[in-house]
Amino acid sequence: MEKILCKICHQNSLKMIVDGGLQPICNRYLETQDKEEFKKQLILSQCQTCGTIQILDPFPIEEIVPKYNWIKYNEPEKHLDQLTKQICDITNINPCSKVIGLSYKDKPLVERLKSLCNAYQIHPPNDFNASGLNIEDLLASFSKDKVKKFIEKNGRADVVIARHILEHTSNPILFVECIKEMLHPSGYIVFEVPDCKRAIETNDYTMIWEEHVLYFTKKNLLLFFEKTSLQTESFETYPYALEDVLIGITKKSSDKKNTYISDNVTDELTYGKRYGEKFLHISQKIKQRFKQLRQQYGEVVLLGAGHMACSFINLMDISNEINCVIDDHPSKQGLLMPLSHLPIKSSDYLMEKNIRVCISAINPENETKLISKFNKYVEKGGKFYSIYPISSLWLFNS
Repeated sequence: MEKILCKICHQNSLKMIVDGGLQPICNRYLETQDKEEFKKQLILSQCQTCGTIQILDPFPIEEIVPKYNWIKYNEPEKHLDQLTKQICDITNINPCSKVIGLSYKDKPLVERLKSLCNAYQIHPPNDFNASGLNIEDLLASFSKDKVKKFIEKNGRADVVIARHILEHTSNPILFVECIKEMLHPSGYIVFEVPDCKRAIETNDYTMIWEEHVLYFTKKNLLLFFEKTSLQTESFETYPYALEDVLIGITKKSSDKKNTYISDNVTDELTYGKRYGEKFLHISQKIKQRFKQLRQQYGEVVLLGAGHMACSFINLMDISNEINCVIDDHPSKQGLLMPLSHLPIKSSDYLMEKNIRVCISAINPENETKLISKFNKYVEKGGKFYSIYPISSLWLFNS
């Protein structure tokens, strides 16, 4: 079998840490039980040189593209006003400056910048002949040839924004090279990625998602900037309940440094190794907890039919311990969850069936709103737990 190199440092030093088995596409909800599903072995590995955790053999990009046009992913926005100011201060943009947002995830930031400069959000089908508007559509079409045509038509940019897209690419070095082609020599790239440090340290396996090829911490993201000859002008961590966001404002650098020393990422390697070693133990522990809840309360349901819920159900192998998944998104109701084939029902089911325990896959950031929304359910004796170790409602909290 051909050796797979690290996608960050191109070293032959990837080591498997989690074998997730055959997994589906988390956005591929099913209409019927007998519908054929795409499945692929999901192996999480860690580079022993740069410490970056990554999917060993990524899922085909054409399979990951959502089949439903109502599927959209929202990214955290509370920090964007502060980030807008930071971009202005560092890049010195003015009304004549050209700022380009790569995907729909950049729209909230592009909108904030429009009054300050010439800000433009890429439309993948129009600008890169992509088949759709999704992240994967853009990545499949994002090549140096198409970037060259884009430049010929639109000119080069002073700033390129890339929020929550770097972690999706299976060839991040080529991706950055393409972005560099879009820039003036003195231009800047603004990267924003989820910080996986907390999930890794707390052994949170909801982190694993076939759409995320790369799992960055501050240290290996900075190493990646160095590897791709990017000078870091500013680096910030913005805190959020579930996962923080890492933001690097970078520019082209003439100093190329390719030295990677394993001792620099000792903590990453230690936590990554432990993350892998604990996987089977924790999955067995969670499965047993669900069995206990069924014995104690009867029916067990899970709230939130998103990708984290899907990964949690399938990686923990607990589909037989759950009756259904609750989600009030009208387009999801009546569909089945990928692989587990659990039915998706509205929240009315909680009261109608007198469900006594509900496991939340909702972001802990929204737990207060969650309890408030379902106050009648709680007053009636309904109990909430959470799939997230950092939550006050964590499955093993009393």
